Amino acid sequence: MDKLGYLVKTFSRTKRKDYENYVLNAVWNRLADDSVKPVSQQWVSKAEGGGSGYFIDLYFPQLNIGVECDEGHHKKSREADRRRELDLIDILHGIDDSHGYRALHIDVSQDYETVERQINETVSELRGAVEKRREQGGFKPWEPECSLEKQIKGIESITVGSSIAFATKADVCNALFGCSYSRSPRLGGFIPRGGAFEEVFGDRYMLWFPQKTAVEGAARGGWKNVISTDGSEIFESHDVNAAHDDTAKRMAYEHVTFVRAKDPIAGTWGYHFLGVFKCTGLVSRGGKEWRVYQRVGTSFPIPTNNPGANVLSGDPMSPDGA
Repeated sequence: MDKLGYLVKTFSRTKRKDYENYVLNAVWNRLADDSVKPVSQQWVSKAEGGGSGYFIDLYFPQLNIGVECDEGHHKKSREADRRRELDLIDILHGIDDSHGYRALHIDVSQDYETVERQINETVSELRGAVEKRREQGGFKPWEPECSLEKQIKGIESITVGSSIAFATKADVCNALFGCSYSRSPRLGGFIPRGGAFEEVFGDRYMLWFPQKTAVEGAARGGWKNVISTDGSEIFESHDVNAAHDDTAKRMAYEHVTFVRAKDPIAGTWGYHFLGVFKCTGLVSRGGKEWRVYQRVGTSFPIPTNNPGANVLSGDPMSPDGA
């Protein structure tokens, strides 16, 4: 999707929210910098709060800054409604408010002059943050149309919340681990053959593509893989295989996990990295036995870009919350 299409889609998510729509469009147009990516309705997991979270009205991922319109009780009511519609893609691209996130608030309950002043101050803050990042050499311009190969070129690891999406399982194996699959493996969990993954990580890790994955309570039929709202746990069950005969095998490996979800902006499906998970055993939920996985890492090295990655020299991934 090109920039125009993306911008039209992302700002259309504020329809029927008059004050929010006015403020967010004013911020974006006055910023006047299309190298900066805007994201509307960004999900944030609270550092404390038992997996609870909230939505940012407008988020700039390159800066880790959000713009939040304060509308009193109207905003709180709408936020509760939106939280009930929490989707898998929100969990996949969610951010943690303990990781340096900064919020810029605009109180739209004030008069026109005050709101305009707040908008201009917000734009000034954003411009300053962009300039600082550029001076430090840490600003990567937004390029929504760049190819998968360009997106992963030079990066040493894939991380949770990355905008990188893979069309197929084969794309994950081939692009990240140097395999040469002509078609996607049918298995949900496996060690990819003929590439760097098997050689470097095959004695400790496996790739996992959970089927029928949804946010807490939403999965149906066959395999059920339910993700907690903070993305840190996956509960797995099956309508027939309730005994989970291969649980011991699952516990022997850590799972480099990708889940398939639909991007609400582009309208395309793809596999997104959710983290590295460890199976910790079985639990009872709702009168049924579930296999439970805990997230133990939020990034994983790309050995073809990072030849030094070796599990023998230590843990190759950052711990969850680091």
